[in-house]
Amino acid sequence: MLTTNIQEQDAFLREWHGHVDTFVAEMLRNDGLRGYNGEECSHCGGKMNGERVLRCKDCTGGALMCARCCVTGHADNPFHRVVEWNGRFFEKTTLRALGLVIQVGHLRGSPCKNPRAGPCNFMAIHTNGFHPVSIQFCGCDQVQKAGNRVEQLLRFELYPATIGDPSTCFTFQVLEHFHLLTLQSKTTAYDFYRTLQYITNNPGVDGMKFDRLKSFMRVAREWRHLKMLKRFGRGHESSGTKGTRPGELVLQCPACPRPGYNLPENWESVSNDMKFLYTMVIAIDANFRLKRRAVSSEERDPALGSGWGHFVENSQYHQHLLNHAQEDDMSTCTGFQALAQKNTRFSAGYATTGVGMAIDGRHGFILPNGVGDLQKGERYCNMDYIVASTLSLVEKYPPLVLSYDIACQWSIHLRERLAAFPAHLRIDLPSDGPNLRYAIPKYHFNAHKNKDHNKYSLNFLKVGRTDGEEVERNWAHHNQTAGSTREMGPGSRQGTLEDHFGYANWRKFADLSLWLAQQRWKCRQQSAEQREIFVAFQEKVPKQKRDDWIAEVVAWEDDPSLPDPYYHQATGISEAEIRRRLVEEDEATAMEGTLSLHEVTPASMVIELLEIEDQQRKFHLRYPKNAALPTTMERERLEKRGLLRRRITTIREVQAVYMSCVPQLLARIHRDTRIPATSLSAMTSGGNPRESALRSAAPPASSTLPEDECLFLPYQLTSDQLALCTEGLAAIEERLRDAQLHDSLDKLRIQLHIKSRMVGFKHRHVRNQRPNECIRRQINVNDQKVKLFSEKYRAARTAKHKLAGPGDWECEYRILKNEDVRTMVAEDDPVNQRAAEVNAQASRTNKGKRKMVSEGKRKTSWIWLGAAVEGEGAEAGEVAGLSDALKQEFLKARARTMRFQEHSLMLVEEYRRVLVSLDETALLWDRREGEARQHEHDPTAEGKAAYAARQSMLQRQLRAKTERLWDMADEKNIARRTKASALPPRLLVATSSMSDDEDEDLCITGYGEDIDE
Repeated sequence: MLTTNIQEQDAFLREWHGHVDTFVAEMLRNDGLRGYNGEECSHCGGKMNGERVLRCKDCTGGALMCARCCVTGHADNPFHRVVEWNGRFFEKTTLRALGLVIQVGHLRGSPCKNPRAGPCNFMAIHTNGFHPVSIQFCGCDQVQKAGNRVEQLLRFELYPATIGDPSTCFTFQVLEHFHLLTLQSKTTAYDFYRTLQYITNNPGVDGMKFDRLKSFMRVAREWRHLKMLKRFGRGHESSGTKGTRPGELVLQCPACPRPGYNLPENWESVSNDMKFLYTMVIAIDANFRLKRRAVSSEERDPALGSGWGHFVENSQYHQHLLNHAQEDDMSTCTGFQALAQKNTRFSAGYATTGVGMAIDGRHGFILPNGVGDLQKGERYCNMDYIVASTLSLVEKYPPLVLSYDIACQWSIHLRERLAAFPAHLRIDLPSDGPNLRYAIPKYHFNAHKNKDHNKYSLNFLKVGRTDGEEVERNWAHHNQTAGSTREMGPGSRQGTLEDHFGYANWRKFADLSLWLAQQRWKCRQQSAEQREIFVAFQEKVPKQKRDDWIAEVVAWEDDPSLPDPYYHQATGISEAEIRRRLVEEDEATAMEGTLSLHEVTPASMVIELLEIEDQQRKFHLRYPKNAALPTTMERERLEKRGLLRRRITTIREVQAVYMSCVPQLLARIHRDTRIPATSLSAMTSGGNPRESALRSAAPPASSTLPEDECLFLPYQLTSDQLALCTEGLAAIEERLRDAQLHDSLDKLRIQLHIKSRMVGFKHRHVRNQRPNECIRRQINVNDQKVKLFSEKYRAARTAKHKLAGPGDWECEYRILKNEDVRTMVAEDDPVNQRAAEVNAQASRTNKGKRKMVSEGKRKTSWIWLGAAVEGEGAEAGEVAGLSDALKQEFLKARARTMRFQEHSLMLVEEYRRVLVSLDETALLWDRREGEARQHEHDPTAEGKAAYAARQSMLQRQLRAKTERLWDMADEKNIARRTKASALPPRLLVATSSMSDDEDEDLCITGYGEDIDE
């Protein structure tokens, strides 16, 4: 489909390019009179008689008119741009120069009997530039009704830059335009202001002064704050803005549990198994890019409504930080940036080094009082205060899951730290257990140590399909504001970020119904797949073991202090241990008086042969055949080849003693390759028979390359050839091959895990070319090790199969295919063959991009299972014995199935809560409308009622949309019923599974109350 669209676009462009001259000619024609004869006005039809010929650049069609018609026709559009024909071209003029005067304080058609002229330098700024205007205020007997000058301007939808005697104003349209533009595209006030300046006078030759930038930035800040107060109904309350409570100016998630608002009355009486339905997930994290330089101060640039929105109240927060200025946070788990950068040079020159944030971990809504500035990294005192502030606004706690990338450390002594807080923030957390759990986000979990950490894994907590990474997804959207907010004062920056946080919540609010429907459909499909996999898994496990494992994990889920059933410590005898035992056995044999035929024992010979085999494998990976190598590497290859040849020459002497068939095999190879007899005679002449055998075993330098030479290990010999060798060599090799299988598979897992860590670190933290090249080299080295251990495993398995034949060992050590070599976190792990085909298609059509598969959806590669089959129970379709690793994977498959089942139930409950929340909000606006309607003949009350009625209608429209999309999810794939073009992808930053598509009947273009504008 994408290819077809590109081809269509190419065809359109080629067709258009054939008409370029037509387009250019018509654009040039519009710069002239367009065929106008200059005798009559196109509006009034009157004779021009040499009058001025004018045209409006903002009126549709750009008709030519006389000065009288131009002024009269623009009485309702005083901020249009007018140009005048000077006989050669159109040059700029203004409606003010033509005599247009703006009268405020009166309705159109109602002249003022005593107008008062405004300042002579009055400037109005509109979406199409700067406009010098003549303005008159009301000064007649209607002035009391018209209001003072500021009120008269506001009622004309002009926002004054000052309260006293304003000489600059901004139209509501330009403020609204900038507001939405900066929220969506992150345009700065400076760039927007300069754009208006260049629209007005791009060359800068008319002498007009553009010195209103500070006024514009101040007014834009005031506009944001006013819109926020209006949006949350503060203008409808009798207490006004002074009665605003902490966190009240925040749009909260309608799907999250809020006791007393959208939960059923009996929600507290449900069993522990069903408490996940009413669990609130709070995700916590910090962002070190939203910095602020040490400029200005809170005295010069105070925050407007501190503590009313997403940010915590400033004065109390700063006092708290002063009380913990010397606090030192230590981590014994992992070296996260959260703690590693706490007291580093990154704080030099900055008053704020970032922000800490607490959000709704399911849907990504930023919580009330859930944001605070950081001063020296991500300290506990900052994050504790943020969490306490947002939780202090909750009257009754539902079950909580606190997700944090260092939750394993942060949760220690959390209660003691909270107990030292001020009284109004001294929250009483529920006791640990079903009502309170700590979690580590899924993407961060693998960076922690494994032991005693599965109790923090969201894969094993009863919270459905929740990954805890919503807070990270927020940063991608908000980091775009870092460049403009870094140089702001504290109040300006806080107000700007408040506005952007509010807009992010609104986008999620408007798109939540689509997310619910998409999740419902996807959950049904994926839940069935995981259930099928788990059922198939169960059939391979004896019922008694299955029941024991499930009972163990259920007990652990209720009490995480019990032994972790998901933790598995790798076991098995290593290759080094086998070598040590073989050496000890040789020493024991020598102590008994049995002497070896050579100073090198048979076991040592086999060990040496395996080491040479490993060197040959490394040589092929390091220096590929027919590859053009740099001069230094070519010299290195020759040196390594010489060392390898000498090592093989040495071991041939020992092989001639213990493996008498080897010299004969080498001689046969030499004859087959037609080596001259003189060479063989020269090699075998003189010396004792052992030396002759050695020389006959060594091929000439011009023969087979040492990296390709056959070593004649016992597994490479036939039974007749083995009969000519010292007894026990095959058994020695088999023991070593067993150890190789275990070691190579274990090291392969380690290298794959290291790869996932390095790739994740690269994506999160590495920027710029030089660091990228450095980490890329490290990843390439890791890839070579992955290939090395894969090849070593395959060689060991081939040898084991020839030595021991088929057997139960094949269940643990299976054939290693290329698709089996994938990481535990499965960045490119296909769920099934169909997913693999989709990935292959994506790699061809989308430049190698492949579908990411998470823990909750993955199908584990067998290399992570480590299954060991024993006994005779397989005849009955059961496995008599399974390793701890297989037990771990069985429990993980069960956990994946349970998470999808929980997710399905949670979506139904969240859908119900969304409907209830929208109903409650609609009723709230109905009440406000009713109160406003009681004041008859009051224009302000009438406006309040109209606004409340529109908000109430909006809530009910969103409710109807939620129901419609939910029902559509029952019928078919909701994604196929949507259009990608309805909303820009950047708007859809709400949730982890949010699609770039939108419902075909949906078109959202506003923010809050302006949704229909």
